Amino acid sequence: MDEHDDPRLRDDALARRLRQHWDSATPRLDQRAAWRRLQAQLPPPRRRWLDWQALWRPALTFAGGMACAVLVLALLPGRTPAPPPAQDFAPLSAPANAPAAGTDRVQLQVAFASEARIAEVNALLQALDAAIVAGPSALGLYTVAVARPRAPQTLDALRASPLVDSADPVPET
Repeated sequence: MDEHDDPRLRDDALARRLRQHWDSATPRLDQRAAWRRLQAQLPPPRRRWLDWQALWRPALTFAGGMACAVLVLALLPGRTPAPPPAQDFAPLSAPANAPAAGTDRVQLQVAFASEARIAEVNALLQALDAAIVAGPSALGLYTVAVARPRAPQTLDALRASPLVDSADPVPET
């Protein structure tokens, strides 16, 4: 194998001949002159002292925001809003609407079974002449009001019912 058969040398020689041909066939490009020719074909830029088209959107946005701020300040009263009134503490075991002492109704705290249906609970309470007056509390307890003379019998009947998990009288204060 001699030096003329080496493919690298052949490729270099071919590349050299192609480059010489390309350089001789294509004129050199003067980039500055080409830019001047292109610039001469472009329309001249419009010169304005103040380009209002570029400023109208931000200006309108700012003006709209300011108008909203002025309206809010004009419509708000001169004082700051008062905080909501503090709620009195009410323990979970006593309902907020407990009857006053000495009334003819007694309240019972009742926890109904989780599988008890509303219709069954309503039928049980109607049979016992009782009514739910509060609940469910955060603990799932209902406050049931019953007539004072029938309270012991109603409490026993509620404790015996499969619909009730627990029933206890609400302590009177």
